[in-house]
Amino acid sequence: MISLFGPAYRSLNWESLHKKLSSTNKIEFEIVFCGPNSSAFSSQNFTHILSNVKPVQCCEIARRRCKYDLIMLMPDDLMPSNGFLDCMYEKYLSEDRNNIVGSRMDGLSYLSYKFFPILGIPNIAVSGLLNKKEVDEIGGYDRNFLAIHHDIDLYHRLFEKKGGRTVFCRDDVRVRESVGDDWLYSTFWKHDRSVLNELWCKSQQDVISNNEQSNFHPAIYKEKDLKVGVDGDLMVSKYRLKKVEPFSDDNITETSQGAIDSYWN
Repeated sequence: MISLFGPAYRSLNWESLHKKLSSTNKIEFEIVFCGPNSSAFSSQNFTHILSNVKPVQCCEIARRRCKYDLIMLMPDDLMPSNGFLDCMYEKYLSEDRNNIVGSRMDGLSYLSYKFFPILGIPNIAVSGLLNKKEVDEIGGYDRNFLAIHHDIDLYHRLFEKKGGRTVFCRDDVRVRESVGDDWLYSTFWKHDRSVLNELWCKSQQDVISNNEQSNFHPAIYKEKDLKVGVDGDLMVSKYRLKKVEPFSDDNITETSQGAIDSYWN
């Protein structure tokens, strides 16, 4: 049994996503979405929570409402392949519980499933099967993000806590973007990338000066134009550099918490 959850803005996609999952999988599932738009679509295993808070907070609201032990982030701009959930669950049963079973995404190369697109950095699942209790224990998503990169932060925190790695399901088990709408990414990339870098990155110069090489992955990101949060050649830490700031339950569906933008109050 699997709970799929995510921030939801594209209400015209909800019925087709539900139909695809229902018609091509045998495993029991539910979908929990949270966002500002409503829809006439309804189903016994579909829940929509109406809220106008920022996207990452919508994501956390939906995650907390999930009822099953296994959860998976599935924003409403994605469409999975046939039998997606059954294949993911079968792979999960055969894997070490410290590992995260993930899927691939159409259009992404091997190096795209990473913090930075270079070898030597752990892979990150596009849609990974997670244990809800383990995510609760590390505080869920951090409220300093606005809309993206919160999942990368969460995966690295899980790796920090229990070890393990991302293992991908077979190659034909994929998700694809069902719409060409990338407004979340294009609008909030700079802010959220800056947050992510400050939580996990230091410049190579600082790492070497402080003799901290053993605490960092050896790969170096040499993109000189990435002046977002941390300057210089970057290294990714094995351990989070700041404490998590989780969302509070108080007024969580009414008022955006942590970092906010002019889009939200």
